[in-house]
Order: sequence, then structure tokens, then C-alpha cells
Amino acid sequence: MHNAHRTMQSKWLQEISHTNPALINRTTAKKLGIDDGDWIEVTSFRPNDSAVPGGDGSRLGTLRTRVRLTEGVHPMVIAIAHNAGRSVGGAYATNGTDTTHNPGYADIADADLDRLWWKGAISVPQNDLLPIYPDPVAGGQAYHDTVVQIRKA
Repeated sequence: MHNAHRTMQSKWLQEISHTNPALINRTTAKKLGIDDGDWIEVTSFRPNDSAVPGGDGSRLGTLRTRVRLTEGVHPMVIAIAHNAGRSVGGAYATNGTDTTHNPGYADIADADLDRLWWKGAISVPQNDLLPIYPDPVAGGQAYHDTVVQIRKA
């Protein structure tokens, strides 16, 4: 539905897609004692690579989210969409929770803000889980190589 974070402020797209649960393979979830809809805690770690600044393998970030079980991801992978879960960025991008940057949303003239049926929906910003880890050859960010630990919350 979304194009990274660039479309998060579209109220029509947000109505269609406004949460980003963690997708986990059913076999992996069974081994971890996790059922569909359970809460999990995801903890990420910096790469253990001395060639990378800060590459000491230390703990980086943690988030809590709900789980959806699927056969659509590899058993060694957890998938969390990066197109939802903003804590700032406007009324629609934050599912009606951005009171710090838009107190009372008085600066937004849109009657639909009073009708956000998904207000307060569970979505998590996962950016704090992603270490700065550039590919040593091409220099691009290796977001898909983030190492995490999962536990039932």
C-alpha cells in the first residue's frame, strides 16, 4: 500500500494499511511457543564486525509488537513492514496519536480526523532496530541483515 514512509500521510492509504505486525514462519513460532496474535519483544544487535564503526555485537534496540503467523517468510526471518509505525509525522501517519507535534490537530482542517476508526491502532516504528551497517563493497545500507532476538512478551 505504501511507498516507504513517503505515503504515510495519505488518509486513504492509511485506512487500508495502518498496522505492521511482525510476520513469523509458523514452524519457527511453534518452536518459540508463539501463537498468532501474541505479543513479542524484538531486540536487535549491532553487527559483530570490527571493520564497521560500532561493530561490537552489542544490543541496539527493542520493540514490542503483535505477531502474524505465515508460511510466506523463511523460518530464519522475521518481517516487519517499514511503511507504518511512526511516532511523529502528522495525524494520518501516526494513526491519530501525534499529539506532540500536532496538539489537538488544530492546525489540520480535515473533518475526517474525528472519524479515524483506526486511531490508536498498533503499529511500531522499527527504525531504532536497524544498525548503521554499510555494505563494505557497494556502500549501501544493509538493513536486511539486522540480527534480532525474539521472545514472547
